[in-house]
Amino acid sequence: MSDTAAGQVLPPHAITSATGILMERYDCTEDDATEVLIDWSLRTGVGLTDVVAWLIKDARSVPAGS
Repeated sequence: MSDTAAGQVLPPHAITSATGILMERYDCTEDDATEVLIDWSLRTGVGLTDVVAWLIKDARSVPAGS
């Protein structure tokens, strides 16, 4: 499991989940979604695990069908 800066522990499948969220939202390939995660991390200076945690939290807060 990966630790985030906030001390949150992410399950091993978290990056796969985040990649899937991006693939669904942006109708992109797995490779493109992975590149987006890495790009967001690099552009913001936020660790990849923190970006993943944010994306998963955001996806949980958005009502289905929105």
